[in-house]
Amino acid sequence: MHPIIKRLLQYFFPAPGNASGSLDASSIKPANERSFDRFSLAFEVRVDSVDTFGKEFTETSALRDVSGSGAMFITHTPEAYFKGQQLKLSIFLAGTNTVRACVKTEAEVVRIQSMDVDTDSGRTSKREGGKTGVAIKFSLPFEFQRMENVG
Repeated sequence: MHPIIKRLLQYFFPAPGNASGSLDASSIKPANERSFDRFSLAFEVRVDSVDTFGKEFTETSALRDVSGSGAMFITHTPEAYFKGQQLKLSIFLAGTNTVRACVKTEAEVVRIQSMDVDTDSGRTSKREGGKTGVAIKFSLPFEFQRMENVG
């Protein structure tokens, strides 16, 4: 099993001794530190939501990174997103010639940012110039679905 998927499963399905999902004091981090490590990924993601005008839309894009509590994806339509917006996500996992899987969940937009700025250092970066990232916080456990391969 891919280590990132394993980590996400541990987050959303806590061990029986921690069934409430509550955190102990030793796991609480200061506000300026992330609760989970981020991992770079290039999985395809489909986003379904309603924009600021009440119009439903679907966008297919790519995840940039993921952590135990959220993710960031690149958008081609930044004007469709706003802070606090609820999203339905389908994350298509890498498969084999015979098996492919999709993770379905819901999330909330927490930040929209130019990919020209590194959020950790605040420095300008030219490696992803012109792209916009949407940072999200997962709000539901993951639902894994097996898919039939096409082609």
